[in-house]
Amino acid sequence: MSKKKKKKLARLTKAATRSDGFLAATSTVAAEPIASPRQLAILASVLFVTTIWAYWPTFVWMEEQWRTEPDYSHGYLVFPLALVLLYFRSDKLPQIGSKIHYAGFGLMAAALAMRIVGRFAYMDFLDGWSLVPWVAGLVWIFTGTSALTWA
Repeated sequence: MSKKKKKKLARLTKAATRSDGFLAATSTVAAEPIASPRQLAILASVLFVTTIWAYWPTFVWMEEQWRTEPDYSHGYLVFPLALVLLYFRSDKLPQIGSKIHYAGFGLMAAALAMRIVGRFAYMDFLDGWSLVPWVAGLVWIFTGTSALTWA
């Protein structure tokens, strides 16, 4: 361990220790570790591939609905318009840190539960609707609550 890391560890341990020598229940040590850009890239890649793999049948079903149902033909415009809105509102985007916010996995678990219930209850539409909490969970994981509420 380098000298710099030892000093930092000693400072954090000292800050987390009560006056009677025991570790405090609440400390100044960050609850969520700061991730390196490499860790963020690996996590983003894994979650992207997982999303494509898990939702591929849903994407195919949605595209078929857009192509064949006149009431849903505007579906092709949703993603490009969302990107345009994101671009025009980007100046109001809150500062994004380099933390991984693990609470976003809770939303992804809710999306998974929606998919399971949809399969067992023969409610195929829940598959498509489960994309909403899934994407919200992804946003929360990588950007935090301030960007999630902004979106």
